[in-house]
Amino acid sequence: MDTVSDIFTRFGGTREMARQLDLSKSTVDSWKRARQIPAQHQPLLLKRAADLGVDITAEDVIFPFPQDRERAS
Repeated sequence: MDTVSDIFTRFGGTREMARQLDLSKSTVDSWKRARQIPAQHQPLLLKRAADLGVDITAEDVIFPFPQDRERAS
């Protein structure tokens, strides 16, 4: 599973994520293309996800790929 893409899907797409985070859609689209959420935006993303009941964990955001999770353990 590509957790990064799944994060955007869980939020309802890049447009909805951008709206929820009060950012431009092009900013969030750039994250999706880069396949990472910049560190400075991760806390707000996690807070908004929790507020909205979106199932996203810090591990999903910080270690979006299985091989990264394995290296961190």
